[in-house]
Amino acid sequence: MQEFNLKNNYISRTWNFYNNKLYTVSIYDEVNNIEYVTKPIKDNDFSYEGLTHETYPGYRNNPYKFEIEKVIKEKFIKNIYSEGGEKLTIGLVDEYHGLKVNYIAIIYSNSKAIKTYLEIDAFNMPEWYFFDKRYNVIDTYPINLSDYRITSFEFFTRTDYTNHLIEKKDNAIGFDKGNIIFVEKDKKGLFFLKESPVYSDCRPESYGQFFIADDFISTIGTGIMPHEFKQQKMRTYASVIGLYENNYNNRYIALKEYQVKASHYYPMILVNPWGDRKWMEHINEQFVIEEIKATAVLGGEYYQLDDGWNEGFGLIHVGYSKKMNKEFWNIKKDIFPNKFDKIAQVAKENNVELALWIGLDCNCMYRNYLEQVDVIYNMYKTYNIKVFKIDIMKLRSYESEENIEKLFTLLREKSNGEIVFNLDVTADKRSGYFMFNEYGVIFLENRYEKRDNYKPHLTLKNQWDLVNFVPLQNLQIEFLNTHNCKYDKEYIIGITLFANPLCWFEPSNVKKQTMSIFSNILNVYKSHRHAIQSGHIFAIGDRPNDKAYTGFISYNKKERYAYLLMFREDNKQDTFTYNVELLKKKIITKIDYIINNKQGQIEINEGAIALTINKKSFILVKIIWE
Repeated sequence: MQEFNLKNNYISRTWNFYNNKLYTVSIYDEVNNIEYVTKPIKDNDFSYEGLTHETYPGYRNNPYKFEIEKVIKEKFIKNIYSEGGEKLTIGLVDEYHGLKVNYIAIIYSNSKAIKTYLEIDAFNMPEWYFFDKRYNVIDTYPINLSDYRITSFEFFTRTDYTNHLIEKKDNAIGFDKGNIIFVEKDKKGLFFLKESPVYSDCRPESYGQFFIADDFISTIGTGIMPHEFKQQKMRTYASVIGLYENNYNNRYIALKEYQVKASHYYPMILVNPWGDRKWMEHINEQFVIEEIKATAVLGGEYYQLDDGWNEGFGLIHVGYSKKMNKEFWNIKKDIFPNKFDKIAQVAKENNVELALWIGLDCNCMYRNYLEQVDVIYNMYKTYNIKVFKIDIMKLRSYESEENIEKLFTLLREKSNGEIVFNLDVTADKRSGYFMFNEYGVIFLENRYEKRDNYKPHLTLKNQWDLVNFVPLQNLQIEFLNTHNCKYDKEYIIGITLFANPLCWFEPSNVKKQTMSIFSNILNVYKSHRHAIQSGHIFAIGDRPNDKAYTGFISYNKKERYAYLLMFREDNKQDTFTYNVELLKKKIITKIDYIINNKQGQIEINEGAIALTINKKSFILVKIIWE
């Protein structure tokens, strides 16, 4: 028997290798001295039907026998993707079947969670029916769950078609489609996270994201369909287990603490003119120059040229499966006779950075990603463009995921981490909320006044629904230069301030009074952004429904401060009390009114925040405690 362990001051996990099997024997809470594994399952923690074991009864005399090929434990330091930590690789080999599996576990410094995934190198294809759903396991946690409260959360993307982004299931059992599961009892809890697309965007490999039984929980669905195996190392999706003290807020704090270790935040105030729906009519060099100057007045940090700047003329031709050649991404000469030289100079003079839209070649599963790396890197080197919106993402195969991630990593590393991406989740099978977060921020939704789908309270609701699970620091949230909205301009921009404000309009066409409102708020916001994004952000108040009092708290326990972003929607009630558990037993020593101090006032008593606000708008305050 061989034993392997990965631990820090908070969490420990131990595996045994015995009788040709690698399995978990301990998941231990180092702080509270709690052992979660009472009865190990003496079989591999991982499996793939027809690859690591037989599924057909007639072949039971053909056992799969793994041997240890290598064991590597190594520390890694903070890098452009994540915080530092320790990595354990247990390399297994079955020579008879030509199969190698690296079981990999990662623990980040001062994290209460352990992440695992597999690297599979198979000489043969998985046996039997290729297109039936399978019970393929990334990892197994042998915990007696019979008396735990189990709550699952399934997520949805494709926001072009829905505002229904999350679904909760109590007493989850069996196959479950959630990406996040909480299990709790006796004031202690565990969270499970699958780092993959949401289930409805996954390829039809398995019946869910997890399988929950009385005595174990398994993370299922590797992200590799049987017909996709190649004779090379292939990485699966990842599984995470984390610990927390059992109360409503701590479960989310633990999840967020893991997320901030596993990927960095990329703060930005970005202007993209597409939201006004006139960009294709207006795009030319002189118009962009005026746009950049207006972006500087607005307080934007990036101005992003959207679809139409290139000779291939972008989205529609990609959608029509046009073959891309090297000339496809050349700058369109008739609208940019000086290429981007002149607009880049104007941007530099106005302290604005250029950003760019690009629709990668999904039609060939990004097999030409090296050509597109050259296009993007040339834009970075020539014009100092660091932010690229990635559109038309269609992750229809393992190969497409693999190739687009190679593009991301090559560009991040060639630029020493300066290049980041806006990852669109508005349509098609895409990476979603829990995958590729180390490469940039999530572009959450397209909303247009012209299409009558811009309802600011729904944008606020979508954030409010996601915030406990998806850091708002990872989201771009739009506000429009709207003329047909019952809410004032302050409310419209206010809903973006705990995320990354996306100015979804042509700034050169904003009226002077509106520009003053937007720029004043953005400039005040920028001086507090780092402090806001350094906290853990949670929902407070009631769920937005166009009639609610609602909002968010950015909570920084270590530094003893919090920001409160509180909204009054379209209701007749001037005063509302937010009950915020996080602020109970806090002795508040200072309240700073940051934005809209003349419109409202708050009183705080034992976690109860009484807000009085005299209009349908918002107020931002900072509070400090002893």
